Amino acid sequence: MRSLLGEHRKSKNIVAAYLNLMPILFKKLLRDPLFHFLAIGGMVFALFSWLGEPESGDSRVIRLTTGEVEAMQKFWGKTHFRLPTDAELEGLIDHRIREEVLSREALAMGMSQGDPLIRRRLAQKMEFLSEGLMDPGEPSEADLRAYAEANPERFQEPAKISFEHIYLNPERRGKNLERDARALLVSMKNSHKSKNVSPAGDPILLNSHFAHITPTSLAGFFGEEFAQAAMELPLGEWQGPVRSGYGLHLVYVQERTEARMPEFKAIRNKVREALMEKRRHDAVNSLYETLREGYHIVVERPMSHDSLRSSQGQ
Repeated sequence: MRSLLGEHRKSKNIVAAYLNLMPILFKKLLRDPLFHFLAIGGMVFALFSWLGEPESGDSRVIRLTTGEVEAMQKFWGKTHFRLPTDAELEGLIDHRIREEVLSREALAMGMSQGDPLIRRRLAQKMEFLSEGLMDPGEPSEADLRAYAEANPERFQEPAKISFEHIYLNPERRGKNLERDARALLVSMKNSHKSKNVSPAGDPILLNSHFAHITPTSLAGFFGEEFAQAAMELPLGEWQGPVRSGYGLHLVYVQERTEARMPEFKAIRNKVREALMEKRRHDAVNSLYETLREGYHIVVERPMSHDSLRSSQGQ
């Protein structure tokens, strides 16, 4: 009898230990990326199984009529004041199909609940749900370094320039603009550089001195042509004239630094966020492509925009 009681207590202890261990194992399982992948795959499979065979062939057909495609063209024309190109029209059609696929899947999952929301809202709900389900997993150090090396433009420190400029107004100087610019350049090269050069030229609302400004910001002030030219001028001497959207400028470059890639440890967090966001985006797109394969897509295309313009001209 004592032996049986001992065995009974031993069994109870084993069961209790197992029950105490289950939450720990479950937490580890939830953190496993493979478990997330299998769970998402199971949900998609269950969704298709639940939907079952369509009641009619048309329920899995997405058809864009000629009238709908033409309506897209007209709406584009009203907002852009021109007809879309063939490539732009294809982008509109693909976006419309994406909305329809995701909205139908959202409806099939009961997201609408009888509320007549437009399909764009339903498609957004489906995308948000997909993003929430997609866990890209923690990238390895090798993955992070490889991604940083493959995308240096996203993480490098941009080039910067410090300079002064003298502005010459074309409206004020008229046909003498080029002559005045060349004469002023000779004068500035032969004289000592003044601490305040603004009186040498014409008034302008912009500052006469810019410090440590990036080419992108520089282009925002003066335009791409000026920014590209300024980044190539030699240091420590008046140069020009350099043209901008305002007119002509004489430019004195004091300092310029080239774009450089920081040490990896300084940008690691930024690289991690970018890589995880890319993986989530890729996973959502992969899910969408899988869902789209379940539809038969029919697009009735109107005439190309070139043919339509020709007919309108006639």
